[in-house]
Amino acid sequence: GTYWYHSHVGDQRTNGAYGALIIRPNNTKPETRFDEDDPNNTIILQEWYESDTNKTLRSLLINGNGHADKQTFETNYTVYNITKPGKKYLFRVIGAISENVPLRLSIEGHNFTAIGSDSQGIRPVEDLTHLWIAGGERFDIVVHTKTEGSYNTDTPYKIKVFGYSEISKENPQKTFCTTAWLKYPGQTVDPNFVTPADCTGFDDLPSFHRTLNPVPNNYTEWESRLKFGDWNNTNNGGNIYIADLRGLQLKPTIKSSHGFAKNDSIGGLNNTNYYELKGRSFNGLKLKFSGVPILLQNETYLNNHKSERCGQDCNFTVHEDPTLPIALRHQYLQTNCTNRLPTICIDKKPCHCEHVMKQPYAPGYWADILLINNHENDTAHPIHIHGGWSWVMAMDQFPFPINRTFIQGLNEACPDKDHCLWTKNIRLPPAKDTIQVPTGGYVLLRTPLDNAGAWLMHCHINRHLKEGMAMVMQIGGFEHKKRYSQEWCTGHLEINGECKQN
Repeated sequence: GTYWYHSHVGDQRTNGAYGALIIRPNNTKPETRFDEDDPNNTIILQEWYESDTNKTLRSLLINGNGHADKQTFETNYTVYNITKPGKKYLFRVIGAISENVPLRLSIEGHNFTAIGSDSQGIRPVEDLTHLWIAGGERFDIVVHTKTEGSYNTDTPYKIKVFGYSEISKENPQKTFCTTAWLKYPGQTVDPNFVTPADCTGFDDLPSFHRTLNPVPNNYTEWESRLKFGDWNNTNNGGNIYIADLRGLQLKPTIKSSHGFAKNDSIGGLNNTNYYELKGRSFNGLKLKFSGVPILLQNETYLNNHKSERCGQDCNFTVHEDPTLPIALRHQYLQTNCTNRLPTICIDKKPCHCEHVMKQPYAPGYWADILLINNHENDTAHPIHIHGGWSWVMAMDQFPFPINRTFIQGLNEACPDKDHCLWTKNIRLPPAKDTIQVPTGGYVLLRTPLDNAGAWLMHCHINRHLKEGMAMVMQIGGFEHKKRYSQEWCTGHLEINGECKQN
């Protein structure tokens, strides 16, 4: 799939400390979705600022190339060469965006098909005209190129990228745009071309469009979206959101009796975790590391006064059926979650502490994470979870402010008393590791507990991350219930040892 590596220190990512990482499948089955897969056809999108200290947006970049708005400063635009006209070309789009600047991509004279998101396959969405992408997201798209004699013989086609300096439903701020070239044999790039400073020809959507993943910050647009079953008809125009995509294959155990069941007496894990995103925090808590890596913290450290750990702490018990022969015994796991809050956080919001959601390492089991974006005029935070993928079970938006009480009430308003918000009859939910949470809305993620470790979960808007809008999802634990493989190996590292610079 399509991945990327990048720094999370200060503004290093903004200044270019990132790159694409492409991992090809090792299967031998013939590929039918596209003909050409060249790593050079990777489109990395980013914005560029005046300086580290002056966050005035100056331009947009494609693979590091672009023009600085109205200045004379110039670089060449990126060129993508089509050497086999008529073939289906795979393009990998990466959102290396630093701040709240989602970007919209389109290709002059071409539609395209989306076949993947965040390195996971999706049911193809055909005849798209536009794609929005936020920081951390990736999309794989297939462009069915024009045949010999049907394309321009002089000028290449523009790959257009458009965005706002700080996107908001109420105040979209200044527009920015940039260009790359889709070049066929015989075409010549005009070296004197400069993308219009006022973004003429870039900003307005055509009367008919099929747009994937628009920023979910407009309730009217959300309500009029193309839902699953509607976007299959390419004669239908409109917006298509992540909630209405579908995956290609079932994640093992997501529909097993102890993985997908709604009833906790069957499902085993009474484990739905609610997080409000107001104040650029998770439930009013902002991440502050203690200096000792979470992977090295044992229970002695956590019980020590130095620890400022906060957040959900889910311990588990295992019930074995004694009536079965030993070889046939099946272990059923149940969790009991409590909220850890250090003294410094009592009656203090927001509070800076080491925010950790601790879960058991339990292959075949899942935890639900419900992200709540309280206000309809807030930011559609792109939330990224390291360490794997979560399956999007539900997503919705409201025209009024919401809170946990309201959303939890909806999620428990059914006979099962939990998971009531899951999309009805959903069979193949899409998998994501980065998702924009609708303003005045929520996203319900189902996360497998099969990857032991300490995984950062954060807003991918750099300013928000630096302010502490992050937490850690810990799966398993050091020196914890070794019989059930909860511990992890720390090698030669000192237990409870602080990080030190040489």
